[in-house]
Amino acid sequence: MPTSIHGPFTVGIEHRKRGRRTEVRTGIQVQAGDTITTQSSGEVDFGGAFFGLGAPILDADGDSWPTPSDYPAPSLRKNSLICKIGRASTTFFQGGVKRSFTAPTSGELILDVNDKDTGDNSRGWTVFVIHDTPSPAPPGGPPPFIARSWNFQTIAGAGGFLGANVGHIPAAVVFGNDVHVFYGGENWKLNHIVLRHNWISPFYTKITEEVLDGDGGPGGRTTNGIAYVFQISAVVFAGTLHVFYCELARNIVLRHAFSSDGVNWTFEVVDGLGGLSGRIDGDCGLFNNPIVHKNRLHVFYYGQTDTALGPGDDGRGVRTRDLRHAVFDGMAWQCETLDGQGGPNGRVNADVGLSMCAGVDPNDVLHVFYYDQTNTNLRHARGDGQTWQFEIFDGSGDPNPVDPPEGLTRAKVGLWPTTAVFDNALHVFYHDLTFGNVRLARLKDGKWSFQKLDGGGGPSGRTKNIVGNGVMATAVLPDQLSLFYYDSTARNLRHAWQKRGSNWVFETLDGEGGGQGRINAEVGAGQISAAVQRFVGPTGTWDVVHLFYFDSSNKDLRYAFMV
Repeated sequence: MPTSIHGPFTVGIEHRKRGRRTEVRTGIQVQAGDTITTQSSGEVDFGGAFFGLGAPILDADGDSWPTPSDYPAPSLRKNSLICKIGRASTTFFQGGVKRSFTAPTSGELILDVNDKDTGDNSRGWTVFVIHDTPSPAPPGGPPPFIARSWNFQTIAGAGGFLGANVGHIPAAVVFGNDVHVFYGGENWKLNHIVLRHNWISPFYTKITEEVLDGDGGPGGRTTNGIAYVFQISAVVFAGTLHVFYCELARNIVLRHAFSSDGVNWTFEVVDGLGGLSGRIDGDCGLFNNPIVHKNRLHVFYYGQTDTALGPGDDGRGVRTRDLRHAVFDGMAWQCETLDGQGGPNGRVNADVGLSMCAGVDPNDVLHVFYYDQTNTNLRHARGDGQTWQFEIFDGSGDPNPVDPPEGLTRAKVGLWPTTAVFDNALHVFYHDLTFGNVRLARLKDGKWSFQKLDGGGGPSGRTKNIVGNGVMATAVLPDQLSLFYYDSTARNLRHAWQKRGSNWVFETLDGEGGGQGRINAEVGAGQISAAVQRFVGPTGTWDVVHLFYFDSSNKDLRYAFMV
């Protein structure tokens, strides 16, 4: 049945703006036959203490004492969450920490507390409502529409376990039943939060919050600083969780943490300290992107210097500024310079790899997209992980570029590429530096198409602001592709999505205030990360989009999820 989630609502206390009434109008229009489930957390302090006695502090299930006849619902639990359909109704249904009922009539859902004297109540329950509608099934008709809603919160930052100014460059991944997010901060550590679904609002419980690396400890942890302004990435390979980030050792090096259970970790340096198998002694890893292809773990990353070529101007090595590639076959790493030093098959001698992403198309071909800073265009490498072909993909840095709505451009393009496979097509999103747009390239049936997606104004919620100047994120659902990106002009988080067979739609997702926990702040700069989780719960199979991004105003890590 189609399912939507609403909330959070604060219930159990009087609201001045509502004439000191306790009832909460949810705005949820219920039809007869719909199933309503309340998921509640928190407690209400019912006051009325006398010499420290008689002041119950209860969750939304209330207590088992007899309910007085002058309470709103004498037949239901005393001091509990109650519900009714329509403001004028006097028929109540039992709510609670986790309670369900079937609506016998239609109208607006109202939440309230089963208490007579509410003036001394304090605290309040936090209530989410799951609204299930029976699925119509007319023969040959379209599938029922599933409503989706966002919920927002700050999960790390000021006042939290790790203090203020954390949440930079988040990287999220679903591993087992949990959502893991890794991020940096001014503590110069690699920080780690694990979220687990609990079916109690706010639905995801923080079960781990820790400094994962940078404080020393077992498993090869380091006491060196972890760079929080450079890219962090995560991927699951062969049943193991892998995280890549930069350590400030004698060089800036590409560091790797991995765990088979998400609890016990091992740490190593992949590249940057010299050694065998193609490793360099120099700065590398500032930008990195892992992907799994043909039972191998590939990591593409930026190589900045190499002392084997000389000390350079500052003793850190000659500047190479190239695209590096490391491959792990389950036993050992093999490293190489992929592009930037010239060579066969279309390689160039240029500053390449300042940002990059990799994707696998529906035909199992590996693609890498990366920025050429020398020639200000987006480059493209394709192959099987061992043999490669290279080309200019889009842009040229033309001194007199134009801004076409479709087709290739001659503007300066290619920063912050990200990929997704949706509707049997490979999608590549990237930033246009000249015109401040987000561009989209799409590979379908062996042919590429190009278009300006957002930033030039237009229908369906598009903006004329500068957008996409930061690491973007994608989320793929069975019927929808979403893109999340930064609006540099308005300094907020943008969301574009496309239903299968439909046109793109655009919105400001967070940063301009609003309901469901949104805030009015500068959010979304730097790196945005998304992860999709599928699981089976009490009301059916759900896909949940988890989204993490930095709040620049408050120096916090923001978290949003959509069910």
